[in-house]
Amino acid sequence: MNGEVIYCGACGAAISSDSKFCEYCGAKIFLENENGQLKELGSYGASHSGNEVLMVEDVFTITGRGTVVTGKSLAIIKVGMNIVNNRTSNIHSIRGIEQFRKVSNSIEPGKNCGLLLSGERSDFQRGDMLIAH
Repeated sequence: MNGEVIYCGACGAAISSDSKFCEYCGAKIFLENENGQLKELGSYGASHSGNEVLMVEDVFTITGRGTVVTGKSLAIIKVGMNIVNNRTSNIHSIRGIEQFRKVSNSIEPGKNCGLLLSGERSDFQRGDMLIAH
């Protein structure tokens, strides 16, 4: 690390690349190496037990289907898993996974995806960390 400015993927704040987490939203800082693999630089905090699976980048509703959150997967995610939203402590079930309009039953770490979740749109917001339950 050389102290250059990078931008938090969760809230968009400008932070120093020497930081291990975002000073504004507490998000972990990840950098991609030349192979596209994620290198974790920081910790989300001691109060979060379990495995973080996704940092929410966007939230929207698909009429007739439900709430969808998008982001880059941080762990293997499977349909049927239960996750906890770190902000609200509510438990939600993953009802579907899509990656660029391709429906899947699981997704590998480091891939952009959309998760169809139980719950209302208001249960999620940008920057929320979803944790395996």
